[in-house]
Amino acid sequence: ILDARLSECQFVTAVYAVYDERKRVVTWSRAGAPYPVSVEFDRGVTEIRSEGPMLGVSSATAGAFAVCSRNLGDGASLFFHTDGIESLPLLAERHLSTARRGFNVHRFLDSARLHLQDATAEPAVDDVTVLALQAA
Repeated sequence: ILDARLSECQFVTAVYAVYDERKRVVTWSRAGAPYPVSVEFDRGVTEIRSEGPMLGVSSATAGAFAVCSRNLGDGASLFFHTDGIESLPLLAERHLSTARRGFNVHRFLDSARLHLQDATAEPAVDDVTVLALQAA
């Protein structure tokens, strides 16, 4: 990335995650991407903070990427998202506050999509991507 000397795009954000289905554990490292968001019906919404500079900003980032893990208990949800939907934690809090029997990921993503459509009169300039995991 550094050697490409890109004039329009000088950095990249990324998340690398692995889900161990047997142990129900997600392990990840992030590079400049927004913090993952954990949603648990009884514990609320939490951004999981960790170190992780953007890729391509400096060649001196080796070893600067923290590795995090989270156990997905029954009904727990974990969201990785791009900065095109930085309002995801607030939207999750609003959705959770109206939930009566747990947090439904499908309904939440539908409401987040509608919120984005209503909030932007023009087409999005930035990408909007959400990866959602929910333990059954």
